Amino acid sequence: MKILQEIDNPLLTYHLHPVPVITFNDKSTKIEIDNIELKGIALPYTSSTSAEGRLTDDIERLEEGDILITSFPEDIDDAKFILIRAVQRGAGGIVFADRVNAHRRVVVSIDEEYTYSTGSLIKVPVIAVSRETGETLRKHVGKIVRIETEVDYRWSIGYNIEIVLTEAERNLLITAHFDHWMTGMLDNSLGVGTVLSLIDDILTSARIGVRIVLFTAEEFGVPNLASMYWTWGSKSFSEYLISNKMIDTIMFVLNVDVVGKKPYMYTTEDIYRQFNILDMEQSVPYFDTLNFETLGIPCITVSCLKECWDIYHTELENEKNIDLSYLAYTIDAVFNIFRKLNENRLKIDYSIYLDRVRQNLEKIGICLRKDYTYENYRNVRGVLSRNIVIWSRGGVEITYSEDITSKLRELATCDDLAKVTELGTGLRLLSGPGNEEYLKFISYFRELIRYRILR
Repeated sequence: MKILQEIDNPLLTYHLHPVPVITFNDKSTKIEIDNIELKGIALPYTSSTSAEGRLTDDIERLEEGDILITSFPEDIDDAKFILIRAVQRGAGGIVFADRVNAHRRVVVSIDEEYTYSTGSLIKVPVIAVSRETGETLRKHVGKIVRIETEVDYRWSIGYNIEIVLTEAERNLLITAHFDHWMTGMLDNSLGVGTVLSLIDDILTSARIGVRIVLFTAEEFGVPNLASMYWTWGSKSFSEYLISNKMIDTIMFVLNVDVVGKKPYMYTTEDIYRQFNILDMEQSVPYFDTLNFETLGIPCITVSCLKECWDIYHTELENEKNIDLSYLAYTIDAVFNIFRKLNENRLKIDYSIYLDRVRQNLEKIGICLRKDYTYENYRNVRGVLSRNIVIWSRGGVEITYSEDITSKLRELATCDDLAKVTELGTGLRLLSGPGNEEYLKFISYFRELIRYRILR
């Protein structure tokens, strides 16, 4: 593999971990209107199909067989909810127009939930076009348009790459994903480069176990077309660690994902208070740390995602949109986080999190013993940390809660709450505001705490 060729070093040990994946290839995407042929790209999970119908830009007046042209929403991951609504109204196809003059690829699913259960291809063509092409199409609203997609999905094998720098009983994982959409320069070629650039400095200074893990299938690749389509490679690696009884040796995960502009630390408040090297953003379930946070392992992701939404997953992820000073700043920041972990021998103050959790649990009648060990921290955090999806009349929010008890108390008072599910499982936690479902869940939750934490 090219990555291994770049860092070939007889002092290092490498492991390749196979991951079953599906691949996506956009073989041909065509748009025709008024004898004009325009360029677009297919969005997975669309199928090889075609549609011809009246072009409309009003989803409220959409009629059976119409083809909808609409802008990507501010949060591009919400595109799937526009798709679902359009298909329910009988759309024959959907065209997402970008806010920049470039093509953007994101995965869209016809399944409202976020689960690993079996998914399916979308039966109507779903494509993305640049801003300029979108403006051209909107001039032809009301006319007949034809769109056609020819795509190829295949079973394949990807590989997570594990590089053992130093070995010890207590280990730090430094991670990045190497798969990408479009050019992928910021997301995440520069992230991989950042991690690999630290190898020599880590080798000369490490007093802890350090493993670099480069993940496949972060953007796409779940074999069954699941709506929970991302971070598949890191999920597979976390399952490998569990099945080989190695997960208890992982004390911290430092992840790098999207590099080239101003970086932030995506983490939780208790971790940030001890590693306040960059400005903080709350953890979000879009990074590979997702699969380690829910195991209770403390994590930091260094990322400039917040600064990159305009060009994210487009051809504009290129040299012109990289700030070299921030690139150097990011590399220094990642190394400084490593250095602090190295100096502390991977020990952090677990009381910050556990004391706050104890206060919240007492409010629902559960007393948590004072045990500030890593084992208790990870056990408690693994039970309480959840990535959840919240549906309300105002929209859909995907959020990370490091203490689900406080989040659920907040949700129980919402007037417009439709439902809450746990990301990745589809488990219904709460449905409707302040109703009996909340009380049922708290009753169930008490038993879960007693079994998992107080045993």
